[in-house]
Amino acid sequence: MLLGWASKSLLLEAFGIDSVVELFSGRVLLWRLRVEASGSASAELAEAVERRAARYVGYSLYALVAYVVLSSGYGLFIAKRIN
Repeated sequence: MLLGWASKSLLLEAFGIDSVVELFSGRVLLWRLRVEASGSASAELAEAVERRAARYVGYSLYALVAYVVLSSGYGLFIAKRIN
């Protein structure tokens, strides 16, 4: 991610951020599975945790999309162009 920023490569930046999103998603999945595997969770609690986990992962993907769109827009319309 930092190397992408240093080289001004949107592709490398997005790849780095996507890796962070995947690590976050894996952590959320692990949390969800631990709640379900504990055996003490009711069906309602398991369903609530499932919805919350999906929401967290979805928000992280929306954040990635917003970053890519804003960075692309900045590069296309605001940044000085080299001719």
